[in-house]
Formats: sequence, C-alpha cells, structure tokens
Amino acid sequence: NINGTAFRKGLGTHAVSEVVVPLNGAQTFRASVGLPTYVGTSGSVVFQVWDGSKKLADSGVIRGGQPAKSMVVDVTGRSNLRLVVTNAGNGSTQDHANWGDAHLVTTTTTSAPAEAQAAPAPTSVTTTTYVSDTAYRVVRNGSSLVEK
Repeated sequence: NINGTAFRKGLGTHAVSEVVVPLNGAQTFRASVGLPTYVGTSGSVVFQVWDGSKKLADSGVIRGGQPAKSMVVDVTGRSNLRLVVTNAGNGSTQDHANWGDAHLVTTTTTSAPAEAQAAPAPTSVTTTTYVSDTAYRVVRNGSSLVEK
C-alpha cells in the first residue's frame, strides 16, 4: 500500500533499486508510486523510468505520508524499461518504495482479410499485464528483496 491506499499488485523496493522489465510490444507503462504506510512521514525517494540511458519519466521527490503519484509513460517501440528508485540525495533510511499496480498496456488492432466483401470495422483488443507477472530482472535493490 501507499499512504493507506491498497493496490492489488505491484513491486516493493528499497532505494537504491533498479528493475528491468521486458515490454513484449506494450505501448504504455502505468503505476501509482509512493512510500508504504508503515514508514509514516520518514523516507524520501525519486521514482524514474528509463530506456537504456534515456530518462522517460521522473516523479520528483516523494516523501513518506504523501499520497500515491500516478506515472503514465509511452513505451511504444521500446524493448525494456528500467524502473529506478533513488534515495533523493539524503541517504536511504526508510526509503522503501512501492510501484503500486505497475502494469503494461498493449493494444492490438486487427482488420478483416482483403477478400472480405463488406469490410467490417477494425477490432481492437487491449491487454493489461502486471509487471510482477513478467520475467522482470532485479539489477539492485537497496537492503532487501523486491516484494511482489
């Protein structure tokens, strides 16, 4: 949870952390980020989303006790993401960091075969895959294990 708000799935990390996530054709990454309730008003972190050496998103400093912040990142055409948590430059005491409901969104559109007499409208299917259900790889994670 983040400041009392529960999330069905996600990743729990500790600064400084880095998790690599395969995208498998996804177009969007979404998560609610923040510190878990049990740290109270302690701790401060920055959540970042990277593609290689290019930063795609940055939460700014988030402190314990603050509500979750939404991150929505266009990842079209990318193969992997790096989910990074820093200690906000002031040490890592109580810097627990949750990626609440972190998931990938993939939309696939199909059209009728060329030989069809009356062309039906294209069909779109949207799939949501939680990051915790992917073959993510932990590069580093502060002083603890990554929690699902």
